[in-house]
Amino acid sequence: MGMTKRERFEWLSQINRIHEEEKRQRFVDSENEIQRILQAKDENSMKEI
Repeated sequence: MGMTKRERFEWLSQINRIHEEEKRQRFVDSENEIQRILQAKDENSMKEI
């Protein structure tokens, strides 16, 4: 059972959208992680003063 070109195109673009969403989510997660680390460093340096 083969797919028509249109079906294949729609299927591929759907997969592509999912991948883009996952990449964006991972990027957001790592940004949040960086913010958290910087926040913790700031709090630690405040304690030392």
